[in-house]
Amino acid sequence: MNINLQNYFTTGEFAKLVGVTKHTLFHYDDIGVFSPEIKKDNDYRYYSVFQIEAFYVIYTLKELEMPLKEIKVLKA
Repeated sequence: MNINLQNYFTTGEFAKLVGVTKHTLFHYDDIGVFSPEIKKDNDYRYYSVFQIEAFYVIYTLKELEMPLKEIKVLKA
């Protein structure tokens, strides 16, 4: 399957777009709270424009001091 990556954001681009660090995105992926839509064999991660809204929901809950463990449960 050949995916046109021009329609996706790299981790750095997505982080800048939503106002967090790349480290935050890596951490959220590692703990299963928020993962990229595409993860290549070389560990490159790509996020869709459609993931922005979902990220903002998670970010807002975090700002309201909800623990990431609880956010992860809500996501499931």
